[in-house]
Amino acid sequence: MDRSYLSQPEVIEASKKFVCVRMMTYESESEASVLQSFWRPGAPLENTVFIILDPQGRPLIRGDRGPRRMFRDSRELADTMNRISRSYNSNGQPKELPAVPTVRLALNVAACDKRPLLIVVAQDASRRKALADRLATLVWRDELAGKLIYATAAPGELGQIEGVSRDSTYLFVLPDQFGVKGKVGSQLPLTATARDIVQATDHCVAIFQPQYVPTPQQVMTGERMGIYWQTKLPVTDPHALQAQAQHRH
Repeated sequence: MDRSYLSQPEVIEASKKFVCVRMMTYESESEASVLQSFWRPGAPLENTVFIILDPQGRPLIRGDRGPRRMFRDSRELADTMNRISRSYNSNGQPKELPAVPTVRLALNVAACDKRPLLIVVAQDASRRKALADRLATLVWRDELAGKLIYATAAPGELGQIEGVSRDSTYLFVLPDQFGVKGKVGSQLPLTATARDIVQATDHCVAIFQPQYVPTPQQVMTGERMGIYWQTKLPVTDPHALQAQAQHRH
């Protein structure tokens, strides 16, 4: 995440008037295809693409690697977003849980964002969907917004997580430094109230103390430990490929 822009209070406030989507560049063929359509014609898809679209999916600003290439500072970005939002009126509330597609990927995203992970666990897919829809009515509240990463899973998909003791649960997970494993921070029954979920969230945020490590040091430590992330699609970002080549040598 571009901390100098996207983490600033004025941008966060402006973003509440938008549908904000973070796409998984090299983890989804369909999402990569969408990003490529807004990228430079004929150029390889890079790891990040920033763009603002209208409700019909038409670009309102040209896509680029990140906002720092388009705006002088975060205030200019926020002012632009506020100006754009005045042209569009909202007519509803979010109805879907902003869930990462798999536990494997969700652990990695949570580790990168330094956030606990909340997984809706149930054996039956329709049951998971119903529970996720119920949770979706809560996650946009001020008490929860921005504090967690979300996923849904069957009990058999939790092999990377230590300490699971329920087959059906709201499972709060603390990811490890590299996002390849996690441990249970809290477990709630599926009958948990909104207050229960908020309290468990606050507890996990309080006890989760992630290390903030410079990227080069993180990469070197991971290599020494034999930890590598294999993307679903080949990485084509020239900057990432150059960095990988440098670390190999």
